Amino acid sequence: MHNKTKKKEPVCAVCRQIRYFLMLGIPLLVLIGTQHDLQPPAIPLHEVVANFIVIALIIVVFWKIREARQEKKAALKESKEDL
Repeated sequence: MHNKTKKKEPVCAVCRQIRYFLMLGIPLLVLIGTQHDLQPPAIPLHEVVANFIVIALIIVVFWKIREARQEKKAALKESKEDL
């Protein structure tokens, strides 16, 4: 028998992303495949998705700029302390 108190290995980031993609993608494909007689929605979904992607991109870029500035400030602070 194997030990039940065995510690689990940490899951890598790529594996986690693949799992999330599958958790969202498979039910979506099932829904799309099982409903044939649906009319397209009145709102332009492609524009909504495109706007969401652009907004997400802008947020990520500003977040990375902020992180880079914080790292730069921390490095300058450390170098001043070393002197």
